[in-house]
Amino acid sequence: MEYRRLGMTDITISEIGFGTGGISKLMVEEDFNEQSSAVNKAIKNGITYFDTAAAYGKGKSEKNLGRILSKNSSNFVVGTKIRLIPEQLENAYSEVIESVEESLHRLQRSYIDIIQIHNFITKDRNWPVPLSISPHDIFKEQGILKAFKELQKKNKVRYFGITGLGDPQILDEIINTNEFQTIQIYYNLLNPSAGYPVNKKFTAIDYNLLIEKCKKIGMGIFGIRSLALGALTNDTNFLSGDLPLLSIGSEYYKDVERSEKIKSIFAESDESISQSSIRFILDNNAISSVLVGFSKENQIDEITDCSGKLKINEEKMKQIKSLWDTDFQ
Repeated sequence: MEYRRLGMTDITISEIGFGTGGISKLMVEEDFNEQSSAVNKAIKNGITYFDTAAAYGKGKSEKNLGRILSKNSSNFVVGTKIRLIPEQLENAYSEVIESVEESLHRLQRSYIDIIQIHNFITKDRNWPVPLSISPHDIFKEQGILKAFKELQKKNKVRYFGITGLGDPQILDEIINTNEFQTIQIYYNLLNPSAGYPVNKKFTAIDYNLLIEKCKKIGMGIFGIRSLALGALTNDTNFLSGDLPLLSIGSEYYKDVERSEKIKSIFAESDESISQSSIRFILDNNAISSVLVGFSKENQIDEITDCSGKLKINEEKMKQIKSLWDTDFQ
């Protein structure tokens, strides 16, 4: 495992992080032995960063992760998130304080390394995907940022972050305040627009080179949705039912169709499409860590083996860019 500095913070973390979200299921279900075995496997393979959220399994992810890490004497970096629903926004300050205190209790920790906003961020809470907040909710007198700063004063959180989802123009405004030290950015082989320019034919949301903008101001960057909810794996039937949409234009059924063309480029490769997808993200040295949600312990070796590998070669990248330029047509 190789390690990278988290922006301008004093934190160094594994370039592959352990995501504990509800979609991958592992950390929000009831098999504690399986959870413990997987986390300890990740630790053995060199993972030092664990990403969770109060919303994952309604607190189950934090609770299970806390039970496991509390029994290990090693020094890990843990990030969690707060998500406010519309009726909580009027009292955002007190709601954030309460949420973080509850997270600390579940995680069995005295402080959180990185506290992050989990909501989409938009101009006026108006977005096709629910649960967005506005800059006003963050920066108002009794807003989210004030709560974060109060928790920091009390040594209950170290650094602040956002989830870089929502209106790209508003995200630019947020990062330019220099109030946040980290950001989670949607970035994968099916929507590379946070790291590569895309043209007007591109129908997924354009994050307009957000990675480079964040790098310039020293933010630590986490890559998220690296496997496009499973579209960039060999098991695209892993999920069913109503699937959460994080990024407009990247609905799962569309990404599965796009992924077939990406997979054809790597058809003769010795590595899995999942490994190629992770390697693509790690090729960008502005990324501090790529977060991967593991559903089974045996996936951990597959993904951690990507650390330190050579970049995707120029010929393959040329073919991939051609797909982006034609919107995968």
